[in-house]
Amino acid sequence: MEIRRIVPVGHQGQAEPDVRGALMQDALRNTDVVIENPEEASGVWRMAGNPLEVAIVRAAAKEGVFIPELIKDEGASERRPFTSEAKFSVAITHADSTHRVSILGAPEIVLGFTTLAEKQKEEIRAMIDDFASKGERVLGVAAKDHPHKEEAIHANAPFSGFRFEGLISFYYPLRPGV
Repeated sequence: MEIRRIVPVGHQGQAEPDVRGALMQDALRNTDVVIENPEEASGVWRMAGNPLEVAIVRAAAKEGVFIPELIKDEGASERRPFTSEAKFSVAITHADSTHRVSILGAPEIVLGFTTLAEKQKEEIRAMIDDFASKGERVLGVAAKDHPHKEEAIHANAPFSGFRFEGLISFYYPLRPGV
């Protein structure tokens, strides 16, 4: 599995590398990948974990976002893992005096948690449909910051008010000889 596209959304006026990096950071916070040799160059990392999450870690490293550094800077995160019922995962991390809540999951679900206008959501749904018609699997990423952890997330609270960070699409390259 490989990442085909990283599509930041709604970051007018910001530099492309910055918004791509922010999108990948929020996606990384929702991964559970073990790197056997993190002290080596990222191109030779040996990783274990969900293939989709391994692809996120690899793509983030290519964007200059390294999960060992992110963990070192933010510490461990609290996570609500992806489930087929919910169709998204949630991670809460702490940096400075803020708690960051990052969501990674089915884009139609994640879009429902955001503050985007309906017209923007329709444009993003059209992109999702286009990517899917090309055989790509698509995930949405959203995030928001809270000054207090207690307000960041409650087990039964509805998710709302998130900033939509963008889309990540994946594809399965053909195996040799297929």
